[in-house]
Amino acid sequence: MENKTTPDLHVLPLFLKALLILSLVLGIFLRFYHLNQKIYSNDETFSTTYIFGQRFLAVDDSVVGVDELQKYQWINPDISFNQSIQRLVLEPYVFPPVFSVGMRIWSELGTHIFSNPLIIQRSFSAFISLFVLVGIYWLCWELFEFHLAAWIATALVAVSPFHLQYAQVVRPYSLLAVVTLLSSAALLRAMRTKTKLSWVIYGITAIGGLYSNVLFGFVLIAHGAYVFLTERFRFYRNLICYLLASACSGLIFLPWFYLFMASGMSSYSVDQVSSRIPLLSLIKVWIDNIVTTFVDFYDPWAGLTQNLRYLQLFFTPLILIITGFSFYLLFKKNPERVWLFILTLIGMTGILLMLKDIITGGSISTRFRYLIPTVLGLEIVVSYFLANWLSSKQSWQRTFGKVAASAILMSGIISCGIIAQTPSWSAFGSPHYPAVARTINQATRPLVITDNLGRAFTISYLLDSKVQFKILTKKASSVNVPDGYSDVFLLEVSKGLLQKLKQEQNYKIEPVLVAQNNSPKIQDIWRLEKN
Repeated sequence: MENKTTPDLHVLPLFLKALLILSLVLGIFLRFYHLNQKIYSNDETFSTTYIFGQRFLAVDDSVVGVDELQKYQWINPDISFNQSIQRLVLEPYVFPPVFSVGMRIWSELGTHIFSNPLIIQRSFSAFISLFVLVGIYWLCWELFEFHLAAWIATALVAVSPFHLQYAQVVRPYSLLAVVTLLSSAALLRAMRTKTKLSWVIYGITAIGGLYSNVLFGFVLIAHGAYVFLTERFRFYRNLICYLLASACSGLIFLPWFYLFMASGMSSYSVDQVSSRIPLLSLIKVWIDNIVTTFVDFYDPWAGLTQNLRYLQLFFTPLILIITGFSFYLLFKKNPERVWLFILTLIGMTGILLMLKDIITGGSISTRFRYLIPTVLGLEIVVSYFLANWLSSKQSWQRTFGKVAASAILMSGIISCGIIAQTPSWSAFGSPHYPAVARTINQATRPLVITDNLGRAFTISYLLDSKVQFKILTKKASSVNVPDGYSDVFLLEVSKGLLQKLKQEQNYKIEPVLVAQNNSPKIQDIWRLEKN
């Protein structure tokens, strides 16, 4: 490559080498740190009830304790291990079975090591995320054959606040990152070596990707566009091999995809991201997401970070400028096969979904966890820029490279350190729940009434064993509030249930927490008292 004057790590000063090592060590450590102290998210409750084959049947007059409620988030003793695996393969969910089956096996093994279900469940995602570090190094090497760029990319991903969060939730987003990186590297290697074995390996990674996350389909579209464009639509060996590998992987995935479409899960997934957002708001969210991939000091709902708001604002233009210049350098310094691959990887996921939201409405592009290939592409581009300037013949470029690399890595380390110490961030459950839980726990004999089972599961991990739950169905015609409780709370109940309590019965309802404008993942919580 024309830019590589000194491609090895020896071009780095000692403090930058130490910073790279520190980033890797801390990034790995923090993935497994405080796994049981992060607030359980609503999405995680959906994942675990499905994976463990649990089904809570709400009976309007029944009352359950915290411990009994949490049993529905763990292994179902009434379903054998073999039956559980069979059900996960044959009953479609919003994500394909690789993550679910892996989690079920991991949980079975984890019971012999840990006693806390949260640690067992989340450690599976954390373990998977370690392969992201391997995959990003391999892909950068296939793209640039540049050790320094590969090491910087690995360090950036290790301390990326975005990757850290999704390495600690019971969802298959780290798995999507792994299969995206491994399949992309396998494709480039197959096109370079042109051997049958390398194309078989690519086909296997493509099958694994499809059975890991439906969103991997965008990665395959990107791969197809890349191969067609680099081969100039001529049916030479690479294009033929790609078509065979993608066709085989598609056929093998077809049975599960048919079950997925027939189950109606596809329409459910689309409905979750159908809300319309004004264009200016969309752009603001896109900018925030790009910046928080590298630097994430501030969360408006975390009191610990209020003093860091302006520091976050300071880094926003810097990250955007570095990202923009990184793309310029990518196009200037690399052959078409390199920049075209990154462009298709980013364009067929992020840009495509952004355009969809602009043209037809929707907000899917604001969920950056759905755009993981785009995130990885951005990190690779920035890593190449930093490595290029660190190894430049120009002293001023090397100086700037040292400052920029140090600032981004240190910012990532600080961001991850802050997130590690807070019970909630953007990927986790409601940041208000610790305060709510403390209020409930202070009661002598509290009862929590709700018709939102997911929220009950979420907050249950913050409550003492003395707390009782009354889970109502959405169609409950009346509410029977039992006697004998010192305090009765309403947890994010539906408007219909709230109206019944206000109009049909003589109750005084006082807010414990009233949601502020734009308050995340939470409605209101009340204390219920008889007049």
